[in-house]
Amino acid sequence: MKYKLIIEREGINQVKVFEKQKEGFYANNWNFPLKGDDEPIILSEFYNENQFVIINWKGWIRLFDANSKTVLLDYNLNGNIDAKAVFSIDNSKVYIALNDKEYKTFLATLCLATHKIQLQELGNFFSSYLQIRNDGCLLFYKQDWKFENNKKIYSHGFTVYDPLTQKESYYNLPHVPHSSYDIVKPFIGTQKNIGIMPFYGNVAVKKGVNKSTLFEYKIILFDLHSFEIELLNVRDFEESQLGCFDYNSKELANQFLNPKDDEEYQEALTEFCDNLNAVLFLNDGFWLCWRSGIMRKVYEDKTLSPLLVTSSMSNMSIVGMHEFTTFHSYLHKIEDKKVVLYEHSDYHIFDLPEIANVKSEVSIPIQLKKVTIEEIEELSYSKEKSKEIANLGKIIIQADDLFDEENLIYILKQIESKVANIAELGMGTKLVFHIEDKKGKILKEQDFFEKVIILKNAPKTVQSIIEKFCQYPKAKYVYRNDEQTALCFAVLELAKQGEAYLETVLFYLTTIDLDHDVFNRENLIPYLDEKYPRDFLLKKVKSVSEDLLEWLEYYWDEMD
Repeated sequence: MKYKLIIEREGINQVKVFEKQKEGFYANNWNFPLKGDDEPIILSEFYNENQFVIINWKGWIRLFDANSKTVLLDYNLNGNIDAKAVFSIDNSKVYIALNDKEYKTFLATLCLATHKIQLQELGNFFSSYLQIRNDGCLLFYKQDWKFENNKKIYSHGFTVYDPLTQKESYYNLPHVPHSSYDIVKPFIGTQKNIGIMPFYGNVAVKKGVNKSTLFEYKIILFDLHSFEIELLNVRDFEESQLGCFDYNSKELANQFLNPKDDEEYQEALTEFCDNLNAVLFLNDGFWLCWRSGIMRKVYEDKTLSPLLVTSSMSNMSIVGMHEFTTFHSYLHKIEDKKVVLYEHSDYHIFDLPEIANVKSEVSIPIQLKKVTIEEIEELSYSKEKSKEIANLGKIIIQADDLFDEENLIYILKQIESKVANIAELGMGTKLVFHIEDKKGKILKEQDFFEKVIILKNAPKTVQSIIEKFCQYPKAKYVYRNDEQTALCFAVLELAKQGEAYLETVLFYLTTIDLDHDVFNRENLIPYLDEKYPRDFLLKKVKSVSEDLLEWLEYYWDEMD
């Protein structure tokens, strides 16, 4: 592989491309932001040696050439959220299924050679799931339900759709998940032509060798042509392993041992089935990965490997098998006897132990080491590239001299201009200003507003900046980082300039999301509370926003 690709969302999606320098070493050589795109990415892969595709969940398609560092295609299908995309079997096309704003369903076929896109309307069988079969037919899985005699009747199955002939066939499956909202995602092994789902039937209960109660975790395997199913018990759960917490495990066990209410039983069954997070298909079988960092291989003849159970994690002090009950582990990859698990953006690695000829009843402890994606993929950055990446999600403003008052006012006016056109900046949910002079000296945003606020007419300009920001429809969701809302330093400095600016400061507080804020609750609100009598401040707040008044009264009741 000549190139590797990483996409991270820092306000907007940021793309990092790495080129192979030698075996086991890839150097970062191209970084760029996807301006205006802060949506989840559903496909980001190289489709040949030099070219890659990026598609977000609204159907915004971008094609790039890593060799020439150019954009080959930029086309937005402008769909509703939750589009899905898959490559054709020969990687010559990408199929994108999506709903438009009127909830009509379409299939977009992108030819990667010509960059032409063909649209065709689909029937009512797309429901946020798209996979492909080894003959090139597309697989659309859908759960559904209807009322009969005042009772919900559930169904599920696959529509097989041939994109060339536009013919479709539906295959109903047994053992239906009873879920009206959380769509189950079947696991598909395209090359092996099999599908896997948890078994949504009654949980079998039995006694173990030590008389303990065991709950069978079964999966259904189905052929992707005939859709005939096979049932396979792949793990026995002890009661303490059923849920994330002791009380939760006891509740689930009670439902399975003493079923009474069907609706409650189905809820417990769904929670139990949700323990399976990932399936990795290989030539000689497949791996299953459950919550708590527990894995097992199912061989081609349906025999089972021993259970691999996380017993320690390098970033945690807990030790012991089955102790990591809230570790929602997913299987990233297995390569060169190294296994990589992940949870959110945290990655963990361990050496695959010898499992051949070890009985399936055996549990083997595994020790996880926390690693970065860069370590896993053997990626590196130069100092220059690291600096470049750090500034990708920032608005860079340059001036001649950061100690000159005219230059400071110039910077302030630049910030005002940027905020006035904030939607056009395409920065998504992050607004950070990087201020530097031509010599490379940097002035932090906090220090800048402290310096500039004392200059003539600067408070009026800062006030204008904040008011323009508050008029932005998505201002509530814009931050500097996890703890600081956008322009929080500017607002704090403006608040210190007196009562003339109090209404603007309060307007800002009504705009941001105070329930997900740290800086203003720790700095701005205490400052206002100290500067003004509480009754006076509440009266001012009431004139601006009843919602803010209610929030502050509750907040102060809790804090006092």
